[in-house]
Amino acid sequence: MVLGNPLNETVVFNDRGFNLANADAPARSFDQVSPADLETIRNDCASGDFADADKLAAAAPHYRDGGDGARHPGYGLFITIAPAGEVRSYSRACDFRTGEITVRWTDDRGDWVRKAFVSRKDNVAVQLITAPTRGR
Repeated sequence: MVLGNPLNETVVFNDRGFNLANADAPARSFDQVSPADLETIRNDCASGDFADADKLAAAAPHYRDGGDGARHPGYGLFITIAPAGEVRSYSRACDFRTGEITVRWTDDRGDWVRKAFVSRKDNVAVQLITAPTRGR
């Protein structure tokens, strides 16, 4: 989860393995989200119907044997950038095709871009910060 604060970013890492209470607990199951459900979730988000999108996103994986109450985040990454004037032209976007989250803003140093994505296949989480040409 990327919160998107330009100068004080918080990235919360999660993993379905964090939902397992212990080795003796019954196995919990997660199905793949169907392409039809994923398309509905995307369309609901695009039309601003976030409540229905959230409900379907929570139900679509058919999470069983453990309940939602046992879920918790793994750990956080905190990125702090010293201020230099007012933050302007802020935007945060998520490309639902790639999962890449992009945060853009401008301050007295120039234009900043921070991108984040996760590759389950490669088991990595990536943060790319592009600073303005007039600053570090």
